[in-house]
Order: sequence, then C-alpha cells, then structure tokens
Amino acid sequence: MAAINDFRRERGRRPLVRHQGLDELAARHSAEMGTVSRMSHAGFDDRARRAEEEHGLVWAAENVLRSYGHADSELAHRMVQAWIESSGHRRNLLRDNTHIGVGFFRGEGGAVWATQLSARPY
Repeated sequence: MAAINDFRRERGRRPLVRHQGLDELAARHSAEMGTVSRMSHAGFDDRARRAEEEHGLVWAAENVLRSYGHADSELAHRMVQAWIESSGHRRNLLRDNTHIGVGFFRGEGGAVWATQLSARPY
C-alpha cells in the first residue's frame, strides 16, 4: 500500500485509505487464484457488486499478480513496479478512488498471489 501511495503522490494523486472490506475481498480472491494456480479476474463483477452493496463503494478497479522467488522484503515493491509498467494496471493505480484493499496468498512452491482493489464511496 505504501508503494502504491508513493506512486500516486508523485503523480499528484491523493493517497488511498486502507479498507478492511476491500482487504477481505482481495484476500479471498488471492486465495482462490492460488488454490487453482491460475491468475485471473474471474468474479470481478461479483467483488465490485459486493463492495457496493456491503461497503457503499463504487467504481471498483482490480489488479492481480503472481510472483515467484522474491524475498518478502522486496515482494511488494516488485509487484507494484510490475503494475506501474503495465498501462492498464497503472491506470487502475491512478484512478480517482479513495480506498484500497490488498490481499496475498502464498501457494505451493513459494508462489505469491496478490489482489489489489480500489474504490470510492457513492
């Protein structure tokens, strides 16, 4: 989250505020990806609907990633850097949203599955 907010600040965007409900949605999706060993946005519409219905948050955006072989101390930075280097993911990071949730799942063989969600109130 700190790396994402640093990136946003450097580009004149306000920092995102951590949201427990988005954290839970992101963690659940990361676990689902890790369990089937497949990175995807499957079920995003349902996560966006739940963010709205359960937490009053709209305009949801999602980034996902799978990473291998990085020390925990550099993992978050490497993941955020990969999103920054992708135009679609970078757009999601810079959206005019206000809240963020992140979730990680460590799977077999040391793979780490990550989901980052952002949204804003009505």
